[in-house]
Amino acid sequence: MMRFPISTIAIAGLSLLTLTQCTQSIPVTYHFTVEVTKGGLAGNTFTGEFTYDESALSGEGAEILRVEDGLSVSMTMLGETITETEDVDYPDFPQLQFEDGEVKRLEFWAESEERGSWWGLPGWEVTLELQE
Repeated sequence: MMRFPISTIAIAGLSLLTLTQCTQSIPVTYHFTVEVTKGGLAGNTFTGEFTYDESALSGEGAEILRVEDGLSVSMTMLGETITETEDVDYPDFPQLQFEDGEVKRLEFWAESEERGSWWGLPGWEVTLELQE
């Protein structure tokens, strides 16, 4: 059996502690605006924001973040604010989809039991603004 002096074990423990502390979460927040120009909700503007932990992404290829990964979402539509816990498929949704580290789509639906998609829908113009 190999024995290590206590000082060696302490140094190894300190190294592990240092590595753990370096992997801090990096919150990123985007505000978004949705201008509806077609359909029954034409003329309405909805606003919201989502925050996620950037350290959960590799920045390469297609990636998806969920609430369990640190995603939070809120959106105000028709005077009512809804959050990620009100998604009809919570906790599996909402999902924030990325391609090579860039936001591509927010899958967030709280309107009815039948899931729909509004992000990128013709007549639903989404504008993103990174908060610094």
